[in-house]
Amino acid sequence: MKKLSIIAILLTSFIYFSCNSFDDILNPDKDKDEKASISFVINDIPASVSKLIAVLSRENFSDKIIQVPIQSDSTKLTFEEVPVGIWHLKVDALDASS
Repeated sequence: MKKLSIIAILLTSFIYFSCNSFDDILNPDKDKDEKASISFVINDIPASVSKLIAVLSRENFSDKIIQVPIQSDSTKLTFEEVPVGIWHLKVDALDASS
């Protein structure tokens, strides 16, 4: 019975601290100025694609947009000064007529 109580306390503590730290990611402290760079390498781009438009978006933040002309079958997209948190990435591939 004593072992069962200890396991229950440890499990409850683990769940509490796990959920507590996830909230820091979703709602970071606005006073902190933590930022990162994010890079993506995109390979095997079809020859018909002439431009990529990548948008990083997040509620209550300004969108970060990169437009890259395509000259080969691969490219690298880099976002600088991205505040820490969960973001949504959307990449559109456009042909010459778009």
